[in-house]
Amino acid sequence: MLEKETERIVGIIGQRSIGTAPSVALKDILASDIPQTVRTFFRSDVEAMLFEEHRAAVKRSRFNLDHPDVRSAQSQLHSAMVLHFSFTRKEYLDRLGDAVHLLANYLVRPQWTLAGVVFEKDNTITLEALRRLLLYFAPYGYLRDVLYRYAEDRNIAAFTRDEFSTILWKIDGAYVKRKSGTELANTLLPLYEFFDYPRGTGKNSLPLKALIRFFEDKGLTDVQSRLEGELAQGLSEMPAASLGELLEEVRQAAGQFNVERTDVKAAGPDDAAVPAVRTDGADADAGTGTGGQPAGRFPVNIPAAVSDGEKRKFVRRIFRGDGEKFDEAVGLLNRMSGWKEASKHIDEIFIANDVDPYSAEAERFIEIVFNQFHPSR
Repeated sequence: MLEKETERIVGIIGQRSIGTAPSVALKDILASDIPQTVRTFFRSDVEAMLFEEHRAAVKRSRFNLDHPDVRSAQSQLHSAMVLHFSFTRKEYLDRLGDAVHLLANYLVRPQWTLAGVVFEKDNTITLEALRRLLLYFAPYGYLRDVLYRYAEDRNIAAFTRDEFSTILWKIDGAYVKRKSGTELANTLLPLYEFFDYPRGTGKNSLPLKALIRFFEDKGLTDVQSRLEGELAQGLSEMPAASLGELLEEVRQAAGQFNVERTDVKAAGPDDAAVPAVRTDGADADAGTGTGGQPAGRFPVNIPAAVSDGEKRKFVRRIFRGDGEKFDEAVGLLNRMSGWKEASKHIDEIFIANDVDPYSAEAERFIEIVFNQFHPSR
């Protein structure tokens, strides 16, 4: 669906990085006018080559390469070696084609692409190897951040393909679930920007078929169906601003974005909880019509909406048996200006208490708070 655009990007990057030269050094690739995602890919590629060579040399060495002085000197040496690594023309152009096509696939279908790349050869990968591999993929950094935190919190040293795929799914689900339409559309900006190269207008449109694949990858079937309807009516592409409006319509109709997945087993080690994801203010919508509302617009009384039985469950399952923490959290949520602020605080509670955002208690707690800020629902 984006094959012609991808080939166009490959050609322009080649012209702007190597031109007609017989070879090109990494430092010149990094200094050229090409997408940051491609620069990150090539730097990671060269660092991976050096890592493998260094690891092989360490095994044969009789010297103490772990001494702090040696490690410091090697770090400086390795930085210089990476920057001055040179690709032959054929080597670079072949690798460039592979890189751009892989990144295009990742931008459109991140979960599907990552699972395929990570487990291309084996059904298990160590956390150390996964960290090195994910350095190739700069966009959608929240996937890496939460995945690493998840692994470190649980002292996980390796993943199977099923575990990895399910964790990615839960991370994405927690990330999109309480976003506004504008915020979710902004998540796609790396995809829009990549295919806007080299124009950089910020006003380009993407084919609806590509957008459908993106939301299919995330399990947002309501959005997928809506876009398929637009496609059936003759619309072929959509800019980010229009996508944000469409997404907000879908979100408001359902109350929140609902993630569905049908190809995951109902039980097993891959059903472990993933922390809810916090987002910073960079992608927050400053308006009041896309996920929040002005303070005082609706009377909020969360304690009155919680039955005694629900409170006992929430205290036990969400607040680790601490009733005072529950009262404190509910009191704070009661004073918040809108759902957007409350949603972020719920994320913080779930992360702090290691709560599965898909558990029955977590879902019910979210529903009660959400309904307080959207009483017409």
